[in-house]
Amino acid sequence: MDLLELFTDLYPRTGMRYPPRTGTNVACRAGAPATGPDTVLSLVNLSDAGVRLVLRTALDVGQLVEVELLAPGWKRPVHRSGVVVWARGLEEGTSHAGIFFSRSLSPVEFRDLCQARRPA
Repeated sequence: MDLLELFTDLYPRTGMRYPPRTGTNVACRAGAPATGPDTVLSLVNLSDAGVRLVLRTALDVGQLVEVELLAPGWKRPVHRSGVVVWARGLEEGTSHAGIFFSRSLSPVEFRDLCQARRPA
């Protein structure tokens, strides 16, 4: 069992998930540093530790990515490196992926990015 399998077995979900605030923008690029094209179709939900995305193309479990998040009213996005901890194919070639950040979002970043009224 490798470290990623051990982590996902022990911690299948870290933190409450919340829907993104309306107007939040997200980009996700493969690699660290990011070299690929943005593959995001939509941001499904987020926690301080990661995101669930709908993607144009599939990412592999264990793949390193860089996620860029921009809350409404922000002038600059926040960048987080992360790893794909799960991925599932959807219809017509799209996919869902769960990405765990290498560093959590700050409480202020998290507040600005999500609708914290009800968990998703």
